[in-house]
Amino acid sequence: MDARAHLRRTGLVVILLALITGAGPASTAASRGGDWGQTDHDAARSRSSTAPSQLTPSTVTGVRAQQKFTGGPVACETEKGFEGAPVVSGNRLYALRTRQISGTVTVWLTARSLRSGALIWQKQVDATGDNTQWGELTVSGDRLLAVGLNCRPPIATQGRVHAFSTSDGRRLWQSREPGPWSWLSVSGRHVVTTGSSVEGGYSAVLDVRDGSTSWVKFSPGCGAGLPVVVRSALIMTHCRASGPSAVASRRLSDGRILWKNTGRVPLVPIRAAADGSVVITGDSRFLPVTVAALNARTGALRYRLKTEAVLAVGPELLFTRCGNAVCDHARLSGERVWQTRLPAGASEPAVVAAGVLYLADGTVIDADSGAVLGDLWKGTADELTVARDRVVVTTGATMTVYGR
Repeated sequence: MDARAHLRRTGLVVILLALITGAGPASTAASRGGDWGQTDHDAARSRSSTAPSQLTPSTVTGVRAQQKFTGGPVACETEKGFEGAPVVSGNRLYALRTRQISGTVTVWLTARSLRSGALIWQKQVDATGDNTQWGELTVSGDRLLAVGLNCRPPIATQGRVHAFSTSDGRRLWQSREPGPWSWLSVSGRHVVTTGSSVEGGYSAVLDVRDGSTSWVKFSPGCGAGLPVVVRSALIMTHCRASGPSAVASRRLSDGRILWKNTGRVPLVPIRAAADGSVVITGDSRFLPVTVAALNARTGALRYRLKTEAVLAVGPELLFTRCGNAVCDHARLSGERVWQTRLPAGASEPAVVAAGVLYLADGTVIDADSGAVLGDLWKGTADELTVARDRVVVTTGATMTVYGR
């Protein structure tokens, strides 16, 4: 399992109003079903959508497969035909897929109509796809951003952030200098990227307009983790050559530390509430995982939990995997609201949207009551996106769009 999938599976892993046609440019207003603009929905990595949707607990079991697309051979031994999670903006579905041309595995960025599946455009982004792993696809206005990480020695930690046009896929810029970049979140004009090397963790903020570097920070002796962004700040593991490590909040505009928690709390940011109220940190060295909920404004501890993974952070509730069950907790207190046992346990990735909790194996659960509603598909999804009254499931080399 590659590094991106490992972090996501352990849990240490602009919204539109007008409905537009598939051939039209991406809009920036909100719409029924909302968008899914980043790998984990938003810069907070909440995996939770609050937009109104036709897919509710009473209707979701009526969805059926509407389109199916296939990718090519594996790139970087990821065992997938698609690179990372697809994203949805407006009526467009964007994805990175592999193709084999003259024996060479290449990576292509594609734009399709979410409603009809018609191909709008495709652009080859990597001529040597067998040497680069792509992922973290993100929509920001008229730009698509992604990370391309070299996955072959001797420069397996060298990656760049790339920006492409949503209108035709042409490359607009790439980050000036390579670095160990693996992860990406976008908040406003700030592109936040993180990664790790044998020396420690790196975090950087770029300008979405031209890729220029605003600031770079290095934490010796510890990995950077996922870029969890709330309240215009990056929540990160802060390590020093001497002195205690901490969870820290750095202002996106200039990198200044806003707060640090050096208490006995897990140091790795996992997810946060999209409204900026709670940050969840964890420690996956042992099972069950210890997670802590911190006040995102001050860093103060709210509560601790023992669990196996944090699935999603909803508007009021925190969803976790607890043994062979899904557990639901009050987001601000940690108090358990319900627990639903499942024969195969809770599979990841998961999404909560419009009162429905979707699990990777196709199980759907009423997010308020914990009642199992049914099964939508067979097999286990590698990636899961819920947007615009559609559910996009990526399994191996196949991407399927479900709708009513």
